[in-house]
Amino acid sequence: MLRAAALVPETVLLVPGAAGRADVLEAERAAALEAVGRVVAAGPSRLVVVAPGRRSAVHQGALVPTLGGAGLADDSLDWRVASDPAGPDGAVVVNEVAGAVGLLLARRAGWTSEVTVLVVPPDDAAAARSRGATLAQDDVGLVVTGSLSARHGPQAPLADDPEAPDVDAWLVEELGRGEAGLSRAADLPAERAVTLAISAWAPLQVLAGAAGEGGDHHTRPDGVLRGDVLHTSVVHGACYVSAAWVRG
Repeated sequence: MLRAAALVPETVLLVPGAAGRADVLEAERAAALEAVGRVVAAGPSRLVVVAPGRRSAVHQGALVPTLGGAGLADDSLDWRVASDPAGPDGAVVVNEVAGAVGLLLARRAGWTSEVTVLVVPPDDAAAARSRGATLAQDDVGLVVTGSLSARHGPQAPLADDPEAPDVDAWLVEELGRGEAGLSRAADLPAERAVTLAISAWAPLQVLAGAAGEGGDHHTRPDGVLRGDVLHTSVVHGACYVSAAWVRG
């Protein structure tokens, strides 16, 4: 059963120290920590960070995140994760930025048990949803990392797309509608998601698959998966959303 889930941005700027002495994205960081904190508070037996990436990967065991892939020195950051007490030889380094950010947020939000990091590429929605349904066979919480469109205005990392504001507004509305809205949001065609540079699209497929596992939610004794969008913003042309879903 999917007990709870969070969607948070994957930007390294959520991590204090990533921008040097400047303190940026304070509201986004607070909302992301609240979203992940709700997952932790729901008390799942297992936590999985689902991150976008170019190729599939699964990291398990004693995980140590690094933001070296973003060109940052880990010892300059304010958030740290201790490595496995057995020593570096027993540690698994998570060097995909989105997965590392999700892992750092989970630890900062108070999760102290093992975490699995699942990296999913934007190439097979059916496989991603099936993976989510498999995850939901356990008592699981998901931390989904990714952003909505990165094509807002002249400051965007990619060329402006006039459709980005409307599509993102629709996605935010659906994400706040709980399980049914989550399924509709995940139905956004892959081609459109790629065109609009929506990095959260593939991880949302996993979340939708996990949320839909178990049949009709109206008959479940464990209750409906309720959604709550905590914060949205467009920063340097990218749309960041923090949201949480908790069953009850």
